[in-house]
Amino acid sequence: MRCSEIQQKLDLFATQELALSVRERIEGHLVSCEDCRKALAKLRRFKDLLMASPAPPVPDGFAARVVAQAKERQAVVTRQGRMPHRPLGSVWKRLEVSAGIAAALATGLLVGLFMGHETWQVAAHHAQAPAAQAVDPLAASGFEYLVEPGGDSLAQAYLGLTVTSDR
Repeated sequence: MRCSEIQQKLDLFATQELALSVRERIEGHLVSCEDCRKALAKLRRFKDLLMASPAPPVPDGFAARVVAQAKERQAVVTRQGRMPHRPLGSVWKRLEVSAGIAAALATGLLVGLFMGHETWQVAAHHAQAPAAQAVDPLAASGFEYLVEPGGDSLAQAYLGLTVTSDR
């Protein structure tokens, strides 16, 4: 058995509520695992503390109130023939949340459609442009002021790489 399995069963082991075969496997593991022995010791100290502390006082009429509530619930179940449903307010709350989620999704879809409504038209326009017509990317972009006289500029190189054209 692994430590995680052992530590899940340590409380039952400490109170001797496990079958003998499981107890023996846990005892075998405890011989070789210091972490699990520490966890068992901590659990036993906690149990001893709880046993040593006095029981809290029970308020007057507590038992009568518990019995009355149990009888009331039993009467509701008997009348309806089944367990009572959630209050109506929780159903409305779920409907409100669901409607809000649906509205947010619909809004996102509409914004996406609005933003991309001309993307297919732009692609079709580029496909219809004549391939022989060469476009100067610098002139088309309006970045002529970045060009140094007598040489190729960084702006020209960048625009030449980023502008798509059929070549």
